[in-house]
Amino acid sequence: MENGNKILLPASALQQVLHIRQKGPMIFRLTNTVNNKVFYVGVLEFIAEEGTCVVPNWLFETIGLFEGCHVMIALVPGGLDKGKLIKLQPHETAFIDLPDPRAVLEV
Repeated sequence: MENGNKILLPASALQQVLHIRQKGPMIFRLTNTVNNKVFYVGVLEFIAEEGTCVVPNWLFETIGLFEGCHVMIALVPGGLDKGKLIKLQPHETAFIDLPDPRAVLEV
C-alpha cells in the first residue's frame, strides 16, 4: 500500500457508489478540510473500519493530514481528463548519457 496512491475505505462507501454505473476505475478526490489540499486516489479495498479512511504514510504527509483529522472524499464521476503534457526531470545525469533516453521512456 505504501508504494501507490490507493486507499482503504469502509464497506459502506462501496454501497454508496455502487449505484453509479461508472465506466473505468473509480477515482476519488481526497481533500484535507484544514488546508484544502487535494489529491486523487484509487481504492485498494473496502475493508477499513467504519468512519475511517486508511491512506499511505507518504500521502498522509504530502497533503498535511494528521491523526484524527477530517477529510472529504468524493467520487470523480467519469474519472480524470487525460493529460496533454508531462515534463520529466532526471534525478541523475546518467539518464541523459543513455544512448536513446526517449526509447527508454517509451518502453
